[in-house]
Amino acid sequence: MAEERESFESQWAPSNVTEENLKEMVVHGVLPAKEIIGWRPAYGEAFPTPNTHEVVETWNSLPMGDETAQALTLLNRIMKLKEQVQAAKIAELKKRIETLEKDKGSLIKERESAIKDVEDRKIKSQAQFDILVNKIKNLEGARDEVAKATMHLIQAMFYNNNGPSTIDLVEVFDKLRAAPDTCFKNIKEAGSMGASMALAMTKSLYPKIDIDAIDGFAEETSEEDAL
Repeated sequence: MAEERESFESQWAPSNVTEENLKEMVVHGVLPAKEIIGWRPAYGEAFPTPNTHEVVETWNSLPMGDETAQALTLLNRIMKLKEQVQAAKIAELKKRIETLEKDKGSLIKERESAIKDVEDRKIKSQAQFDILVNKIKNLEGARDEVAKATMHLIQAMFYNNNGPSTIDLVEVFDKLRAAPDTCFKNIKEAGSMGASMALAMTKSLYPKIDIDAIDGFAEETSEEDAL
């Protein structure tokens, strides 16, 4: 060991000693690492220790003061807080996305329901319109029948005052007997048509109101009162 120390000490000279020689001196314990001038391990660089020859890194070999330790602790806490905040934001965004997806599904269902409701109302309105047209045609036919009966009555009265008539009086009386019923029927048809038109108008103005026409008269109402 003494011979090795002398061999390494003999190499110490400003002109001949290199950085590699200094490292070997440190490894063999000839010169402590802290006394080497001009060479220090870089931060994070591995180097052998003088006594144990174990390779260590400057991460652990360099001592840290209280302020440095506190700064590192604070930095770690800041990084953890950032991660927690980011995770919370991601979770909140996921919830909002799920809520928006549910709202989107509900809106699609409401839209489809509204479209179906509109189509149903169109079909129902068309059916009601067709019914009204048929009722108008029936009323026009009843009007023509009343006009014919009235014409025969006028002709009978005219010929009765001006001589014999070829018109069958039985037919005239039959038409006269049927005239009240025909008029009553026309009145009912007109009232029904008016009520249907009022109902259709009410439904068009207030679509949320669910009302339908009834066949007959309201409670405690007779035909005479209705007429």
